[in-house]
Amino acid sequence: MPTATQDSRGAIQPFRSLGEAFDFFDRTNSASSLGTSSSGHTWAVETGASLVYGISEQVAYCVSGPQPHSGAVILSDQADRLLIEVRVRASAEYNAGLIFRSDGVHASGNKWTARLTVTSGLGRLTLTRVSTGTPTTIATVDTNLFDENDLVRLGITLVGSNIKVWVEDQLLVEVTDA
Repeated sequence: MPTATQDSRGAIQPFRSLGEAFDFFDRTNSASSLGTSSSGHTWAVETGASLVYGISEQVAYCVSGPQPHSGAVILSDQADRLLIEVRVRASAEYNAGLIFRSDGVHASGNKWTARLTVTSGLGRLTLTRVSTGTPTTIATVDTNLFDENDLVRLGITLVGSNIKVWVEDQLLVEVTDA
């Protein structure tokens, strides 16, 4: 079984043959758009969600309109063999995370979300599957890997129906997308 290693930029590299989508948000600050990711993929905001995302000091943030299970989607044509990695700011006030295996950029569509929050002094990872707009929590993991306002590395690896969620290079969740 392959294990995770890090490449020269510190990215999680569990499988060398995976397509990659990653973003360091090292572009010019913007209060209106996430633009194009460091890996060359386009960010899109889900339609049906009144959201505006921006970048400030190498951190993506929701400028206005945060809504549960809605957000920005990185568009990739390699949905079944993909490594997605971003750094997100952990917060008790907002859920920061990734949307993946989305059927498009529709807020009420099918997708998975991996969200980080801070609750009662512990970091929390919540993995959710959204089907026709209805969310189902698949896994919740409390961890001491991050705290309030930490900048956290969040990674998702997708190989066929297998989904792995990494936080700070630690595998926290592995599930099968049935």
